[in-house]
Amino acid sequence: MKLVLHIGPHKTGSTSIQNSLQRGQEALARQGVLYHTPDTMPIMGLVLRFAHDRLLESPGVRAQFPRPRAAREWSRAFWKDLADTVTASDAHTCVVSSEHFAFFPAEAAEKTVAAFREIFDDITLVAYARAPDSLYTSGLQQRVASGIRLAALGTPGSKPYPLRGQIDAFASQMAPGKVRIRSFDRANLVGGDVVRDFLSLIDSDTPIDIPSVSSNESLSGAAVAWLLGVNETWDRGKLTPERERIMGILRGSDRINALPKLKLTDAEVNAAILARASDDITYINDRYLAGQTPLPTAPEGTDMSVLKSWTKMRVRDWIMSYLTTEAMQIIAEEIMDPFPNRDKAAGKGKTKHKRKADA
Repeated sequence: MKLVLHIGPHKTGSTSIQNSLQRGQEALARQGVLYHTPDTMPIMGLVLRFAHDRLLESPGVRAQFPRPRAAREWSRAFWKDLADTVTASDAHTCVVSSEHFAFFPAEAAEKTVAAFREIFDDITLVAYARAPDSLYTSGLQQRVASGIRLAALGTPGSKPYPLRGQIDAFASQMAPGKVRIRSFDRANLVGGDVVRDFLSLIDSDTPIDIPSVSSNESLSGAAVAWLLGVNETWDRGKLTPERERIMGILRGSDRINALPKLKLTDAEVNAAILARASDDITYINDRYLAGQTPLPTAPEGTDMSVLKSWTKMRVRDWIMSYLTTEAMQIIAEEIMDPFPNRDKAAGKGKTKHKRKADA
């Protein structure tokens, strides 16, 4: 059986891909594709065996496994379960997906690929490449959503662009012709959709077809600003049902989603972010993205000193500028609405909160 190994990285549609694969497992099986994950922490099942201790000490993993040794033993058991499942399966292809692989150093990547080679006859690596300027904004939003406070947020000048090392750690272990790096640009993706694009990479002979599930949608700028204030008094080690309920409202409310999205509109700082990563962008474009929409590059002579002016306080002021009086009122009304479905129940129109799939 061959393996399609998807390593993300973060903020390149991984959650949408994984949720689509999870919900389409039966349809995939009918098409000869195996997607096998544990019920608990599905994207961690094959990761924790070789992961750095920092991941094992993260709040989400600690909630399931107070001791790192227990987490590694659980992962080893799932590796065996995968091997047994592959042996018993008549599928032609297995798909493994976790954005956490992208954070593996070269040694861990080598061990991971070697372990996969004990199970599979053939391995193809898949990853998506996103530009560092849009990646910064998307990553910042995700960090705020996960509970990070202002003091721990990175500025545009402090965030490295790790993509080259993330890809090379695994690509260096692949056989010739077995590396598929895709530009995460809507114009480059099949149908403008990352799930459809990924499905097109599974089997070059027979198209794989399952419904595309859009997940982990971006928040409005006002929602990010509101959460940033909430985070200052919230213990991020505890993902409570109440926090999940609030996140569901912020992601699912039509009124909140109609507010402007968080964007870096300063052309100078966007160009400086690109210039800071210019060597890696050129390397990725030339080595992996030939014939695709390339990652954008900075204009010649870009002044990178602008990054020094983007302190944490400037980041705070930029984010908080989205929390206007009108936006604050909308968020307050949506959060405190005791009857979010009353319009639908009364037959008076559409439901106020349109829930979206979330990871």
